Amino acid sequence: MPDKTQENNKKTNPAQGFLSGLAYGLKNIASALGGYVYASQKQFERDVPAENKDGGFMQTLKSWFYSSPDVNMAHMFGNGKQSADEAVHGMEKINDSIDKNVIPENVKKWQEGVPNSGFITQTANSIGNMTPALAVNTIPVVGSFASVSAFAAESIGESTLEAKNQGATNEDALKYGTTMGVIGGAAQFIPGGAITKRIFGKEIGKVTENIARPFVKKAVNVAINATSQGFQGVAIDAAEPIARKETFQPNAEYDYTIGKAASDFVHGAAVGTIIGGAREVGREGREEDNNTKEQNSPQESQETRTHL
Repeated sequence: MPDKTQENNKKTNPAQGFLSGLAYGLKNIASALGGYVYASQKQFERDVPAENKDGGFMQTLKSWFYSSPDVNMAHMFGNGKQSADEAVHGMEKINDSIDKNVIPENVKKWQEGVPNSGFITQTANSIGNMTPALAVNTIPVVGSFASVSAFAAESIGESTLEAKNQGATNEDALKYGTTMGVIGGAAQFIPGGAITKRIFGKEIGKVTENIARPFVKKAVNVAINATSQGFQGVAIDAAEPIARKETFQPNAEYDYTIGKAASDFVHGAAVGTIIGGAREVGREGREEDNNTKEQNSPQESQETRTHL
């Protein structure tokens, strides 16, 4: 008979799930970036003649850039096995270092317990996992690009190492990871509002514009965000078996079912509802700040004229 105490110890609560998701999300991004930087460094050393490395940083960079008409990421990973080995080696190094020196043992146990801990904890874990990419979205001007890049990097880091652990060669693991990164980044452009519009009619896109009551308007915005996240989850998981078959498991069967799609949509919608609610709260705070500034501006102008 199983020990219930031991079984309960394997479970993770929502707060722990969020924190472990955040930790592993950051680790996956760092692993992907570390792998690319390491492979770039090695390619740099091969492309730049030793005599050109003594002319300072800019001279060295210029020499590297002009060493080939197509020295870029595509050129680097066009070198096949050598660059793939270096990229995956870099990812493994960063991943192992973070596992050993940064992530506490209790956080690792929390992450291991997430699959056995129910819907709420799994949702919290997903939100934690997405938080780094959502956070950089607040950066002015480059926020959207940085956010999509972070989602892609997270998928690359996680998927590459997952494939490697399942026996893929470095080349195939990197192909799988890069493919999942492209899919993960591209999925962020799926607009829930646009899909809902196609399903329910052309007028759905104008719904929020014609709603006078702020509470109802916010609720509709949250619902649209939930729809978007739901469809993103379905798109990524539906494409994953194809990516797996085309990269490192040629005999893999397409096992994505309607039931799994429904589960992915519900899970994604739950994540989207919470994130959408947080965005509405943030938007409301910004609007209040702007209104306060607008109200204060005429008063400040009047005071200035009075003093003059």
